[in-house]
This record gives sequence, structure tokens and C-alpha cells, in this order.
Amino acid sequence: MPRPIVLFIAGMGRSGSTLLGDVLDTFDGVTAVGELHHIWGRGADENWRCGDGPLFWDHPVWQRVVAAVEASEPGTTLRERATRADDLRKDRRKLVRKAPDGISGAALAYRAEFEVIFQTLADATNAKVIVDTGKVPFHAAMMQPATGIDFRMLHLVRDPCAVAFARSRTKPTIGRSGQVRQMRRFSPLMTALRWARRQHEVQTLSAHGEFATLSYEAFCKSPAHSLRAVRDALDLPIKDSDLDRLMSAQFIRRPGLAFSGNPNRLSASMTRITSDDRWRANMPWYNKALVRAVSGAGT
Repeated sequence: MPRPIVLFIAGMGRSGSTLLGDVLDTFDGVTAVGELHHIWGRGADENWRCGDGPLFWDHPVWQRVVAAVEASEPGTTLRERATRADDLRKDRRKLVRKAPDGISGAALAYRAEFEVIFQTLADATNAKVIVDTGKVPFHAAMMQPATGIDFRMLHLVRDPCAVAFARSRTKPTIGRSGQVRQMRRFSPLMTALRWARRQHEVQTLSAHGEFATLSYEAFCKSPAHSLRAVRDALDLPIKDSDLDRLMSAQFIRRPGLAFSGNPNRLSASMTRITSDDRWRANMPWYNKALVRAVSGAGT
């Protein structure tokens, strides 16, 4: 069985990764699975709702994935897996600095676990490419050297002012057991600091494997052209016919497996790919100046 290609979308939250994943999910041989590093928290523990309707524990694909993981490491409970992931997340900056050669212990077990997850997802969906919109660099640091998958990383970059504006606003999503909750909000200063650190961490990892960068603004302006460039840069098995369908800058959103991410994952409709630029008119000038100065992104 060939190794599945894992296309990991790195970047900041509220940068358009759900939209990008939904577009890629319409391509032949490509399956987008949302923020996979949340599988033991938002998935197995909190039972969030998947894009195509069922709660996590009611979804046959995720049932198959969990069964495969349990068979690969018998005796380890789901709670122990969640704790291991949480402990690694606490050391995320150290793990990024040490990657790829300084990874050991629990991190190796985490990597082996996710290799099984990716392989099972590819087998269950007949996909050549699994798109993980997880964004966080520590997860990429764990998976880059994995031998059971073909790991490739795409850095999705959005203007930090747009990210700060989006992260400061309330937005409902579907959380534990299908209940409505509000996405967490952050101050412009906190977002600017995280944006700058995230760029640095992703660039650190870019030296260790196949890597490309995609601007959110360029993607929204010309989705077919920008994704064609990504395909060529990362040598992805994406057909010209799939890209050509995006010449109209719209697509039919197909709710899929994602149990975590922007709540737009739960809708099925004809969707126009447009840049959300409300921040330009509605974000106070002093917050824009603060974010520019702290993030180092310039004008």
C-alpha cells in the first residue's frame, strides 16, 4: 500500500484554513479532515459534531480510526492518549526547536499513533492526499520525519490585522456533544505576538522537508492560479480539471469528516471564494498600528 500524502496546513487560526481545506476536499483523491491534533480532545472526549452531520463517536470513519489506533497500541486508554498529547503541547516550543532529530520518548509514540491515523483515513476514504488543517507547528514537528506517510507542509499566511480582527470577534461553533459554544476571543496584542511567533516556528520547520507558502489574499483573489502553484511546488496529485473548476472562484462546499475548525465546515452550499476584508473599515487605526508594530509585518 503506497504511503498517503499528508498535506499539513500551517499558520494561524482564522486565516482561512477551513475554507482552503473545504476547497481541496472537492478535488478527486483528496480528503480534508480538519484539525487532527484535536482528535483525543474535541473528538473522542468532547464528541464534537463532524461536518457531514454525525457526532464524532457516531461517525463510521472515526470509529474505524480509533479501532486501528487501539489495535496498534493495546493497553493505552483514550485518556492516556489525550494526556500525552496535552503534555507534548505544553512543550511545543521546545519540540519545534529540537525537530526533527531531537524527538524521543512520548513524541515518538505520538508520531507512531498519528501515522496509523493518517494511514487508516487514507484507506477508509480511498484518498491519495489527506489534508490536515491543524496549523500548529508542534504537530508538524512530530510528523515531518514519519516514514509511514509522505509529509508536506503548506504555510497559509493572512495579514495579521485581518487575523487579529477576526480573533477579537465572537463567533459561534458546535462544541461538546453538538452543543453551541463561542469560539475563544483574543486581544489584538495577543494575536500579534502569536502571529509573529508562529511565523518564526513555521519557518524553522520549513528547512526540514517539502514546504510551500500560500497567501490567503492571493488564494481568494485567484484560487485556481494560486493552488496550481502550490500543486507544482509540492508535487501534489491534483488534476488540472479540478483546478479549472475554480476559475469562477466558487465551489460547492461538501461537508466532510472535520470535527474541529471553523463552524463553516458544517454548511453545504455553493460558496464564493472571497477575502473577508471587513477589518479594513472596522478595525480601529490604533489596533492596526499596534498589530503592525508587534507582528513586524509592516504595512
